[in-house]
Amino acid sequence: MESAFYCLLRSPTAEASAQVELNLSEDKPPLEDDVQPQWRELYCALEFVVEPQCLQRIDELTLQVGWEVEFDSAPVSELFSACTATGCQVLSPLLWLESGEVLAITAVIEDGWRPGDLVPVMKGGEERLFEDASLLDWMLRPEG
Repeated sequence: MESAFYCLLRSPTAEASAQVELNLSEDKPPLEDDVQPQWRELYCALEFVVEPQCLQRIDELTLQVGWEVEFDSAPVSELFSACTATGCQVLSPLLWLESGEVLAITAVIEDGWRPGDLVPVMKGGEERLFEDASLLDWMLRPEG
């Protein structure tokens, strides 16, 4: 089943957020030697991460990112680990299924989803989501 892993990446500084955005984009430097020394650790954390299908700036510290993934915990775990290795907080991690259903990820492990790791976020009567903008609105809405 096709799915996508989406999350918000919040960096500690605007400069760090700009570096995360650069290193997830097609403009990523091709070699570590092309990166300023203070950003090499961040570069290495994202060096082998594929370019996301969604990369959108939310504010000076926050990016929304989304990658197509198989409905499997291993690729999600790899992306989650790479993102946290940059110093970012990974917020609102979700799996967005081809059916439009959205599942909140409560735990990220490499070897399979356990009961409770994926929780449907849509309440009875809510529509399924099929557009990035709708998903972002949902990710940014206040709890409650």
